[in-house]
Amino acid sequence: MKEICLNNNDMASNYYEVKKLLAGLELPHRKIDVWPNSCMLFWKEADGLDRCPICDDGRYLTKSKEGRQIPIKQLIYFPVGSRLQRYYATKKRAENMRWHHEHKRAPKVMAHPSDSEVWKHLDASYPLLTAKPRNVRLSLCTDGFSTFGYCGQAYSCW
Repeated sequence: MKEICLNNNDMASNYYEVKKLLAGLELPHRKIDVWPNSCMLFWKEADGLDRCPICDDGRYLTKSKEGRQIPIKQLIYFPVGSRLQRYYATKKRAENMRWHHEHKRAPKVMAHPSDSEVWKHLDASYPLLTAKPRNVRLSLCTDGFSTFGYCGQAYSCW
């Protein structure tokens, strides 16, 4: 790409330079090894195991040229806290994160989940949570993910 662009461009010349430039933008994450059949995670006490106690499969594929063992399957875990910190890092996005608390609503009109009866019940039940506008309520959406093993059936939580 650098060769195609004009001569006075600031584009990185190789993949290593691009990766080094973008390293500061990366969200913190942790790679967790998973058993090949997805029966268990290698978490805390299971970190020292090489075989699954349930299915007796091995944890590693083969050794690399450097002698490092390569896991068969991995899960990438992104902590929620660092994402929330990024949301509050810019002024405009921080305003959007507080919108549920600061926005004036028309009565009996639902324009946001904060207008729902469930949200109002949560506000009444936990006044310490609702006292600060920066407190965040997290929800879980499983649309497109088969939580109870109904793999062949079309299901939507919406």
